[in-house]
Amino acid sequence: MKRVILAILTLIILALFIAWLLRMCEHGETTPPPTAANCEDRAQQMVATWKKEGRDAATIERLFQAELAKCGGVTNNCAAFVGAANADLAWLGRAVLSKSMSPAEYLGRVHDRTRKLRESRKTFAVCDAYAKGDADGDLVPDDRDKCPGTANLERTDANGCPDTSPLPPAPSAEAVDKAATALTIPVSKACVDAPLPSLTGVLKAGVSPDGQSFLFVVPPITNQPTGCQVFYEVDIRMRNKSFFLQLNTNNVFTRVFREKNKVTGPLAQPTGMTFELKKADAAVPWRELTFRPIEPGDVGQRYFRVRTVNGNGFSQGWSAYTMVPASTFP
Repeated sequence: MKRVILAILTLIILALFIAWLLRMCEHGETTPPPTAANCEDRAQQMVATWKKEGRDAATIERLFQAELAKCGGVTNNCAAFVGAANADLAWLGRAVLSKSMSPAEYLGRVHDRTRKLRESRKTFAVCDAYAKGDADGDLVPDDRDKCPGTANLERTDANGCPDTSPLPPAPSAEAVDKAATALTIPVSKACVDAPLPSLTGVLKAGVSPDGQSFLFVVPPITNQPTGCQVFYEVDIRMRNKSFFLQLNTNNVFTRVFREKNKVTGPLAQPTGMTFELKKADAAVPWRELTFRPIEPGDVGQRYFRVRTVNGNGFSQGWSAYTMVPASTFP
């Protein structure tokens, strides 16, 4: 049984890693021009194009994973098949970790997808037929699907009809949960099937009136289900230069916040959540963070970007860098 648990977690980690590659594509940043040596960068660039085209998240995930398959030398038609199968595996991994699917159901569906992947490698005609259509998404091409309209992610046989064979032996949901916890795999049942958290940014920043904190305002994310926690990873790039002070720095500081970390009271802002970095915190680069130009030729710039991540680790990536002048807050 321990081997079965290990096999399940290995498949889940692989599936979640594939999904993570898609979710963590940098949004709003310039990526290097594609070359033969950076095929994955090219695939990431295409994600931004698909988003602009208005494609839904599930379609983008399949297309992205198809591009990754092409990076490994898979032909176009078979890459589309592999991309669809890997997208399904990622979804199944999230489902079993969130306990919305039993381990036995998970294993049965994984076996179904991996069997069809093996068949596509042995018989390229399957890929060619798949390219012509698979309306119900069961990885059985329409031209040989005798049971069209199969429910999403259901097990099917070679003819596309429901597979009624017994589910494979599997550990309990509690055993999988304990193993996932030991491996620190993030999962939140409240975030199952949640949309990607919206992009956001820093609206305002400055030093507190008492000079002991650096504060900034971030609009809250409102498109997540109740109970699905959102993390706000704030990245600050500081470029400071002063001939008089012999200062020439270009530093980056990053910290993660959640809603419970927001400042309350007189410094709270109606436009969003106010977070703070304290001068007494040795990890905070206070001098660079609060430097203001004094002499001609001095430079004091702060660029902020924010990445929002939900409780299952999914994100649209970073917002674009925005320069926010530091001033007295509020």
